[in-house]
Amino acid sequence: MMRHITPIKLIAGAAMWGAMVLNGCSGRQGAGNSAADGNDSTAVAREGAAPVDDQVRLLIGRYSAPGENALEAYSFDPETASAQFLYEIPVENASFLDISDRGVIYAVSESGDKASQVTALTPPGVPPASSTRPSYSSRRPTGSADPCHIRVSPDGRFVATANYTGGTVAVFPVNADGSLGERRQLLTFGHNGKGAVPDRQEAPHPHCITFTPDGRRMLVDDLGNDVIHCYAVTQGADSLVASQPDSAVKLEPGSGPRHLTFNAKGDMAYLINELSDRVTVLKYDGTTLTPVQYIGADKNGAGGAADIHLSPDGKHLYASLRLKNDGITRFDVDPETGLLTYRGHTPTAAHPRNFTLTPDGRYMFVACRDGNRVQIFKVDEHTGSLIDRHRSITLDKPVYVNFYPTPVR
Repeated sequence: MMRHITPIKLIAGAAMWGAMVLNGCSGRQGAGNSAADGNDSTAVAREGAAPVDDQVRLLIGRYSAPGENALEAYSFDPETASAQFLYEIPVENASFLDISDRGVIYAVSESGDKASQVTALTPPGVPPASSTRPSYSSRRPTGSADPCHIRVSPDGRFVATANYTGGTVAVFPVNADGSLGERRQLLTFGHNGKGAVPDRQEAPHPHCITFTPDGRRMLVDDLGNDVIHCYAVTQGADSLVASQPDSAVKLEPGSGPRHLTFNAKGDMAYLINELSDRVTVLKYDGTTLTPVQYIGADKNGAGGAADIHLSPDGKHLYASLRLKNDGITRFDVDPETGLLTYRGHTPTAAHPRNFTLTPDGRYMFVACRDGNRVQIFKVDEHTGSLIDRHRSITLDKPVYVNFYPTPVR
């Protein structure tokens, strides 16, 4: 398959991650124009780059046709600010990933039947993987349709998948080599009638799994029930959690909880609600989560909010919006209370399903599924606002983007 590699241009005075701006790397469509003004240019990555083993990797997951590889790796060289496509990884419909402390990649294949799977990939530099790329380790069926989220437990002993259409959470033990054992648990959730949004809340729909920073609880965002299910983690036991949650956080009717993230201190959580396009701020005291603020991310009523992340310094919160007014909404975070103030909205290409920030917070990468590109925005270091440099990586239906740690040696 022919690919088209385009460069990263160096901004004068910038260094490391701050020096990185992509002009665009083609996926299956070839080099495409920017969603904004079509100024993407074409060239090879610079010569003189560091060895691939020493470069930073970007992993992009996308929706795919049956039998098509849907996980792609790109290298980023902080020294020369160059980037290039590396390789495809044989995972279909790679809609979400998580990476263990040992560098093992766990990816879900989001399929609309019980054939959906979770794949474990051995990190580069660890046998039998090569020195440059992960290798297949194991693959297990989730036994439930449309896994859309995955998390490794804090102690690394289990992997859990949120299965949206199946309405379950599947739990797998992790073997000593990082491969997955047979499914250990399949957690189910009850449902009473229909929610406030009948065509979307006709059944339980787990959409995200989050472990509290203290490792004591597993949280499951249930879009269909307007609830966060809370489980106590059973340390050292043969199962991750009990078969039923011990408590639940009830949210506003019609919220549709989707993704959740904690602050660095671990005492505040931020939840994006897909159906209401609102953010819920929750206080965590080590035992319970309590909603303390609801704030709108959008006023268009699209019901398509998707992803949420804090800036590395914790000063700003970002949320993505789809279906109408597609883009990224920005909030300021009060350093004392953790509460939010709305600050603005930046348009993106169509359907920004997922996004991430570079480790130093200088750039944001946004996976725009229907725009068929991952857009790159510069982040203003003072205000947190996004600056569109009209740079992108072009590929079919990207739905996940994140950075991969330096290979284990």
